[in-house]
Amino acid sequence: MNKVNKPSCIINPAKKITLMYELQQRPDDYFSCWPSISEHLYKYCRFKLMLNHWDAEDVVGDTMLKAYDSFKTANPSSNIRGWLTLLARNIQFDKLRRSQSKSIEATFSNQEYLIDEPFKNSADIKSIKVVKAVINRLNDKNKAITFDFFFNEKNYKEISHEHSIPAHQVRQRIHRAREKIKTSLNKI
Repeated sequence: MNKVNKPSCIINPAKKITLMYELQQRPDDYFSCWPSISEHLYKYCRFKLMLNHWDAEDVVGDTMLKAYDSFKTANPSSNIRGWLTLLARNIQFDKLRRSQSKSIEATFSNQEYLIDEPFKNSADIKSIKVVKAVINRLNDKNKAITFDFFFNEKNYKEISHEHSIPAHQVRQRIHRAREKIKTSLNKI
């Protein structure tokens, strides 16, 4: 009876051989080891990144594919769980950035955004245009944060989690944007 050498999903402390090293030596074993690691990644995406079930599964799948493409060039002494967790986090943050930039561009391209029928007088339209102009003059980070707060009605905690910055910085940036908006509206 021949025993097949499958990669162990733990670190061998005597030889300092990691799973990453074993997989780099035998890339065909990548998918046989994936189920034990994917559960950890799913829990990380679901509960730490606070994604719903479907989004967490999407990020885990994207991570699996990206990891398969790039694990051959990774540091062989690195911890594979840590490396995959970092990949999953970066994939999710990239998705958030892409969706935010698309929503900001789509919103500001629409001239009649946020103008309800009862308030369609010239003063309100002019005020909204001034607010849009002030927000457009902000740098990209502040623009996205201000947009999320005023137009997407997100709270400080949600914004700080999405942009990976502390909540006090979110409050500070929104306060500065408010001050710029107030001074611009007072000039009207």
